[in-house]
Amino acid sequence: MCIYNAGNDIFENDRLGKLGVSYNGVVKRDEFVLEQLTQHKLPTAVITSGGYTRTSQRFMAELAKSIFNVTN
Repeated sequence: MCIYNAGNDIFENDRLGKLGVSYNGVVKRDEFVLEQLTQHKLPTAVITSGGYTRTSQRFMAELAKSIFNVTN
């Protein structure tokens, strides 16, 4: 089993993470990871963490869409 920690503190506007990844970059990361896990048929639990901006809440909605798209 895989536990995927989809941390949002990598986002460019996050004051604590300061890693500078764009909104689209975060979404693409999640899509890539989920696609790989699905291709390898690994049971996965997804958790979110970090994300200290209002925009980070949008990532959770995008992540939910990605999970739905990859698994269907």
